[in-house]
Amino acid sequence: MDLRLESLTAAAFAPFGDLLDLSAGGAPGRFDHVGRLVDGRGGLSPNVVLIRAAAEALPTRIERLERHAVSSQLFVPCGMAGRFLVVVAEDLGGRPALGTLRAFLCEGARGVIYAPGVWHHPLLSLLPCRFLMLVHEDGTELDTEVQGLDEPVRLLTTPTQGAAWPEPVQR
Repeated sequence: MDLRLESLTAAAFAPFGDLLDLSAGGAPGRFDHVGRLVDGRGGLSPNVVLIRAAAEALPTRIERLERHAVSSQLFVPCGMAGRFLVVVAEDLGGRPALGTLRAFLCEGARGVIYAPGVWHHPLLSLLPCRFLMLVHEDGTELDTEVQGLDEPVRLLTTPTQGAAWPEPVQR
């Protein structure tokens, strides 16, 4: 199966969670409720994680997906200069529905919140970058479920019409 990059918009990402626009152009101020964080078990403390991501080379293959069945998961690049791939799929009976698999480029002062139960690929950063990640966890099996794919999915270097493909990482 081949997968092409799509433009990341709030509407396109809505079935999978919230797109965060952190640029907050205009006057200084506080911006409340810019996304939904969910703790489906109730009463868990959020795990706030700092991730130091290396740059991933392109093209790449998607061989597994993960989900957090009862918690949302937030990714925000530190310094507002992130560039990462967001690969998601809907759930079908406890497995990723590969027919719904989509890939987006998230860059600049934007982040995402995956809704609980949304299958997604682990972080694929295209730049060396630090990310702030938040998820409600308690150390049990409900925290993260990983599902290997029967056949790897090739993430193609030609985007769908209207989407921009990132320049390959030079190593």
